[in-house]
Amino acid sequence: PAPVVYRALVRLVRVFIPLVARRHWAGQEHIPATGPAIVVGNHISNFDPIVLGEYLVYSGRWPRFLGKADIWRVPVLGWVARQCQQIPVYRDTDRASDSLIHARKALERGQLIALYPEGTITADPDGWPMTGRRGAAPLALRTGAPLVPVAQGGAPRCSGG
Repeated sequence: PAPVVYRALVRLVRVFIPLVARRHWAGQEHIPATGPAIVVGNHISNFDPIVLGEYLVYSGRWPRFLGKADIWRVPVLGWVARQCQQIPVYRDTDRASDSLIHARKALERGQLIALYPEGTITADPDGWPMTGRRGAAPLALRTGAPLVPVAQGGAPRCSGG
């Protein structure tokens, strides 16, 4: 159910992650096996989408992440994001709401989306979440998709912050 590049990326991550981190997963039974779902996580490092993505794939779902549009301008990373059907967010522009339109369409197709409500890596020195942006709750209310919170910890030790 996932593009070939996405499947290859996950295979690469499955080899790479054990070299730099230990995983302690819990609560996978709360990830809906099918149908639309919105996963929201705390964003503490650039490593987060890799680890959360692996967690969700191991849970049986192929997430479509909402991520800052700047990623799509990075040569290899942007190509991978497009191939994996991720959703760009054009923050602080007149196109910012486009990401929610694409996310809603993905949910209507029964897909799982993942996002970080803060919209950026936390600036709190202790890693506590900052004020979230609106988006996840209205999406859940409009589509009826369950909203599943996921907490992550330890990633700054793997990625240097």
